[in-house]
Amino acid sequence: MKDGETPNQPAFTGGFSVPQPASPDIQATIYRFQRDWANWLYWTVGYNGTEGCPVSPEFRVPVHEDVLAQAKAAIAALQARNQYEGRQWINSDYTSIEPSAHSPKNLIVTVRETWSDCLVTYLGSDPFAWYDSGQPEPVTARRGPYTVDVSYELEPLGEACTPDPKGTDCYTWRIVRFKELTEHPGWETP
Repeated sequence: MKDGETPNQPAFTGGFSVPQPASPDIQATIYRFQRDWANWLYWTVGYNGTEGCPVSPEFRVPVHEDVLAQAKAAIAALQARNQYEGRQWINSDYTSIEPSAHSPKNLIVTVRETWSDCLVTYLGSDPFAWYDSGQPEPVTARRGPYTVDVSYELEPLGEACTPDPKGTDCYTWRIVRFKELTEHPGWETP
């Protein structure tokens, strides 16, 4: 090692290390997406409570229209069952970063994510009536902490990114698609 002849890493280290770490701008894009996705699953129809603070789901990070359609479909499925999910992000480990086979400028980033979730089933049309009436959130099931592998395809935006004085976030990558590669565990009744 003193002579600069470091041996290659053993194959078993591939499960917990990445030859090329994710740059901070890639990590910022994926982390913001994770937060935005969790918000989509929580603010199913938007909160417009008695305190007059309407909140609706949005992606603050740039996403492709296919990702937006995927989010809307997930929300529609929850709404059809009068449910929403609360997700708490715990950890992310980047397991691989490689060029996309379809578009060489794009990157495929695989992330091992750890989450803890709750599921709420509500009565009526207002998912947050419990909040307005001062009641505890009606959690009907929980899962986790659990780990899921997720593949993200990122497209470079090709623009310089400078935050404005108001502190608005800026991103140099757009999420083109994402896919969960492993199954979520089942829900457990508390």
